[in-house]
Amino acid sequence: MSHVVTHIQRAVEILHPLEGVVELRALEVTQRYGRPGTVSGYYDDYSKLATDAARWTKHAKGVYITLQQVNPALLARSANNSKIVHSGNPTTGDTDIEALQWLYVDVDAVRTSGIMATEEERQEAFAVARHVREYLNLEGWPEPVRVDSGNGAHLLYAADLLPTDAAVAKKVLEVLAFRFNTPGATVDCSVYNPARIIRLPGTQNRKGDSTEDRPHRWARLLDAPETRTVVSRESLDVLASQLPEANHKPNRRNRDVKGDDFDVEDYMTRRGVSVVSSAPWNGGTRYILSACPWNGHTDRSGYVIRFANGALAAGCHHNSCKDYRWQDFRDALEGTELRNRQAIATSKSGAIKHKERRAQPRRIGVLVSEVEREKLRWLWRGRLALGKLTILDGDPGTGKSTLYCELAARVTTGRGWPDDEAAFPEASERMGSVVIVTCEDGIADTIRPRLEEAGADLSRCLVVPSVPTYDEERGEEVDAVPTIPEHLPEIERAVQQMNARLLIIDPLFVHLSGDVNSYRDQDVRRALAPLAQLAERQDVAVLVIRHLNKMSGGHVLYRGGGSIGIVGIVRLGMLLGRTPDDEDALVLASTKANISKKASSLALRIVSSPRDPEVGMVQWEGTSDLTAQDLVSRPSQAASTVDGASEWLRNQLSDGDRPAAEVCDEAEAAGISKGVLKRAKRKLGIVSKRAGGIGDNGRWWWSLGSEVSSEKSAKGTKGFNIEGDPLSPLSSSDGLGFPGAPRDVELF
Repeated sequence: MSHVVTHIQRAVEILHPLEGVVELRALEVTQRYGRPGTVSGYYDDYSKLATDAARWTKHAKGVYITLQQVNPALLARSANNSKIVHSGNPTTGDTDIEALQWLYVDVDAVRTSGIMATEEERQEAFAVARHVREYLNLEGWPEPVRVDSGNGAHLLYAADLLPTDAAVAKKVLEVLAFRFNTPGATVDCSVYNPARIIRLPGTQNRKGDSTEDRPHRWARLLDAPETRTVVSRESLDVLASQLPEANHKPNRRNRDVKGDDFDVEDYMTRRGVSVVSSAPWNGGTRYILSACPWNGHTDRSGYVIRFANGALAAGCHHNSCKDYRWQDFRDALEGTELRNRQAIATSKSGAIKHKERRAQPRRIGVLVSEVEREKLRWLWRGRLALGKLTILDGDPGTGKSTLYCELAARVTTGRGWPDDEAAFPEASERMGSVVIVTCEDGIADTIRPRLEEAGADLSRCLVVPSVPTYDEERGEEVDAVPTIPEHLPEIERAVQQMNARLLIIDPLFVHLSGDVNSYRDQDVRRALAPLAQLAERQDVAVLVIRHLNKMSGGHVLYRGGGSIGIVGIVRLGMLLGRTPDDEDALVLASTKANISKKASSLALRIVSSPRDPEVGMVQWEGTSDLTAQDLVSRPSQAASTVDGASEWLRNQLSDGDRPAAEVCDEAEAAGISKGVLKRAKRKLGIVSKRAGGIGDNGRWWWSLGSEVSSEKSAKGTKGFNIEGDPLSPLSSSDGLGFPGAPRDVELF
């Protein structure tokens, strides 16, 4: 019992960091005589509150506390004790709340009222909560307090609002419900009111009778951030503004050419539109798309709505898509020309006026015999090819920026390469302009000095630190960091403007759009494929700079930061690394060569320029016997090993669940020990699930869960020990376990 009291007290301390007055309320408490009643009491002594709550949870359907800041005068109603209250006795009302300190997101399983959820229903609620949390993380929100309510999930985001701001909280919940509700689990939009009570972690959820498939469960505090970070009012307002209009008038554009009701589900299926989820909304149905049809956003921002009156709407929550409507949705799928033909062919009464002639089917594919054979055209043989992507990896501070300035100097002046002076006999083949997309180094104090000392023709060097972008909120044009793929049209114009032979992106991750998850294969391929097409269209060699991850050892192809899909889409790869025996000696080695044999390794050093000792320049020292694998096989300090293994493991699971045995075998091949892999698994919150039955028929699968710090994984939050069963934040002796509890569940 002492463990229950400890859990409750710590939960109250986290939920009420200002140590104000809290109302404890137990509902449907069984009495010795008479009907079940409600217990209420007010506390500023959280130890006493925890003791009383632990006592009442044995007899109540549920035990709750107030979540927001209560008027301290209410302590006089029942100071640090609780008792049965009769009809007419006051409990906390909205007018008794002085401030809103939490935004409360309650995700519950859809089921018949008054009963517990099955484990499958509960898992559906966890999945929705996980999607909400991941989305808000991407939007820059802080980590929430996470609570398993027994039937679903609670996400609590720190706030600093007035009670009159409850309307904003309501809209935020409605937006989250619109984007993430499923037929099996929903975000409760009614919990925005200031006096809302919340189930108290450490107490039992005892709705209905406890059955084998719907057992009573304990509410548990799962995790809380070590520091309280408040969600800004601006972030709340931005999210609240994304709620679509609740009503829509039907019009002719919502009907097909026959005048019959438009079957939107059949239409999207025929057009290949992938729907993530569909759920009832305001009497109609809303569909969340896997990607918006206009700019490919994949964060559940694209949607289609079929209203109760038959009207249709489509849109995307991103500012770049905010002006798109249903007609734009159809135009994106069908093409404006086809839509115009349909409009002409349809009269006001819906009768067909003209019959369209059946178009000749377009041939699919390219017949190889009709393609003229071409030779690869090299800017630097084996390393930089015109029309192709090359990636240059290296640790921070190795000298990658100094190296690309050296390469730019050779391109702009037509000088030969250090390993192949006769690679290009004609000066016109090796000379050209260079475009450098970077925002990290100053042009005047860093980039120009390096280019000058390398001997570059500065009139052939164009640096793009920003691109003009229209700020819709300010109503004016501003400079923005160029991102991929969003600003590729501007980057391509710069390449055309200079007639460039070499385009450099430094570093890659700084210039990826905010909605691109660099650890997700699908995202990076979607971002880099248009860059590869740009390279081919403009016949320009593209060099992408990337930092190495922190992993020690392993195969060199897994050492670059982000998804392995980055390596998959580039045609050539290089690594700039320090030699094992001399930290000042560097080697430029080939990591990948899909279109040629691997180039030999080159030795070099970064030395001070004779003219300006403060500026570094490249000094080539011939070939080297060291391979790229040799450069990454150097032992590193143990402190970075877990970080590196975590990055490797995240990369392996970024595209979905994988068999645990398979991942362990690959980790061993990558040089990751079992102990390090275990700590990395715990750090990332990897979820283990068994599928396929018992014995040899089944196997364990790992999926990417919530990333927490290694310290929190080992020690928990506020003294909790969350090691072991992912569902049990407290130790196994806390008394909160229940018979038959599943051990492998995916949390949120």
